[in-house]
Amino acid sequence: MKIILNLSSSEFDNKDLRFSTQRLCNRIINVDDIHAEIISNATEIEEGAKGKKTREGVILLALVTGSAITALCGVIETYITDNPSVTVKIEHSNGSKILINVDNIKELEKIKPILLEAQKLAP
Repeated sequence: MKIILNLSSSEFDNKDLRFSTQRLCNRIINVDDIHAEIISNATEIEEGAKGKKTREGVILLALVTGSAITALCGVIETYITDNPSVTVKIEHSNGSKILINVDNIKELEKIKPILLEAQKLAP
């Protein structure tokens, strides 16, 4: 099951965002049954814009077990608590998305069952 994490912060420039992304990725890598990698120079097309915009702060995850989902939510919660200016957008390949920041950190509890169910349905 693949999940994309997008980090953002109004207080970070691109260098700070790259560093912050690396720190979060390193924390995630230490969790069993999660493969994490930073997507370097991810691009997205903005509607109405010419050309492509480079995005920093993108991590691609592959989760193997249900316990990995619970552990991932714990890592994200701790990371946001330690870095209150950061917002993490969690995107699942089934199309579900949620934005998590210090103001709504308890929303992580809502995404766990969605990810667990999606994992059961994954080939």
